[in-house]
Amino acid sequence: MILLRLFRGLRGFVRFSATGVFVERFLNLVARQRIPIWEVRRREYTLTGCVSASDYPRLRPLAKKAGVKLRLAEKRGAPFKKKKLRGRHGLLIGLAVFFVFLFSMTRFVWSIHIEGNETIPQEAILDALEEVGIRPGVLRSSMDIREAERLTLLAIREIGWIALNLDGSTIHVIVNEALPTPPVIDPGSPSNIVAARSGQLLEMRVYAGQPMFTAGDAVLEGEVIVSGITQDSVGQNLLRHARADVIAQVSEVVEIRVPLDQTRYERTGRTARRGYLRVFGFEAPMFFPREIERPYIIDRTETPWAVLGVDLPVSHRRESYILMQEIPFRYTEEQARARALRELETAEQAKFAAGEIIQRTLTGGLAEDVFILRGEYIAHVNIAKPQAILMGESETVDN
Repeated sequence: MILLRLFRGLRGFVRFSATGVFVERFLNLVARQRIPIWEVRRREYTLTGCVSASDYPRLRPLAKKAGVKLRLAEKRGAPFKKKKLRGRHGLLIGLAVFFVFLFSMTRFVWSIHIEGNETIPQEAILDALEEVGIRPGVLRSSMDIREAERLTLLAIREIGWIALNLDGSTIHVIVNEALPTPPVIDPGSPSNIVAARSGQLLEMRVYAGQPMFTAGDAVLEGEVIVSGITQDSVGQNLLRHARADVIAQVSEVVEIRVPLDQTRYERTGRTARRGYLRVFGFEAPMFFPREIERPYIIDRTETPWAVLGVDLPVSHRRESYILMQEIPFRYTEEQARARALRELETAEQAKFAAGEIIQRTLTGGLAEDVFILRGEYIAHVNIAKPQAILMGESETVDN
């Protein structure tokens, strides 16, 4: 692909447009004459595309025959630049050396493009690929694409599917992230139901297993509520996968602390900039080292270099250090209370999302420049938690 683009650039090509009702007929005539065109786009009655400069005159009679209007939109390539280069022999020699170097470098990987990742950082994928030998600068013939895909899947468990497609000197990495699955116990394996929290049992709905408590009993966190070890009619122990919903009344205490003395960060209006030249993944600094004042926020941008539409293994990375300053300030008691209430609401959603709060008692006040908000809760929640039965446990019960 890269060689084709370079060849077209050296020969010269033009971009044209054909307008009329019979653009499809024009295309059929071009195909019959076996005139290669590319980047063909159609919009209503207008067709655009590219053709080599030497083939463009052959399109004119075909356009006239099809009844469409042909127009030259753009000229590209070396033949159209020769007037500017006439007499500049050093520049021509330099260009020749450059293109020889460019052709030899097409045997190597120049760049890696990643798409499809939403939650997995691009840097993590690039690091994993580098571990399996996929990186800018590696010889294309030395890569094992299928093995690299397999090893990358093993290295990053969050990836459900990955494909590496080699397009010239560019590797396109397509990622499909795995759907998160909650940890569950195999339904076929023996397990107990234990208490996820301490509390008083209100209701028990047992679907499989032997209840160890009844409604009204108090249980401690970690105690077995429904056992997966049952007995048949002749007294033989059986191992089952216990299943149950256990609603209990629990007591919880949540404490939020908000210091009155706070710090916020504001921009100073000053920015320190640094640049790096990246070649085949290696970076060369383009600045004199000096310490940058802290604190700061970093803004990074990277601009790849290209010639004739071909991405080169060279890019320029810019880092902007936006300098910040610490501004101390102090909450009033009311402001601290408001922030503590917001944080308490967040904690409530995490603790009682699947339950119902029956009673909430809030107390708060200042203690040594810290506002302390204490929430005492009584809630009804499902405290059933599956826990696998180890073989040692079953053997102890049998004996």
